[in-house]
Amino acid sequence: MTIYVTKETPEDEDWTFDWTPKGASVSDPIASAPTPASPSPDLVIHTPSHAATTTTLWFSGGVPGMSYPILMEAITTGGRTYSELLVFTIPQ
Repeated sequence: MTIYVTKETPEDEDWTFDWTPKGASVSDPIASAPTPASPSPDLVIHTPSHAATTTTLWFSGGVPGMSYPILMEAITTGGRTYSELLVFTIPQ
């Protein structure tokens, strides 16, 4: 599944993804959520954090009219790896 998000260019926004529909749970919590590589120097990804079933990242920048695909990943204490494609679009 691909998730589409709209972000205004000047905003610094946090975005939280809930991994429970993929199978994450408090009995097998997220142990790490690697910061995804920025798809462009125009969109900056920073300040990653995670909780038992969620990942939160902050995004800043971006060019109006552009879309940025970002592959999110999370690894549980049980060794399961979940991934999701996130597409950030910056409106004109």
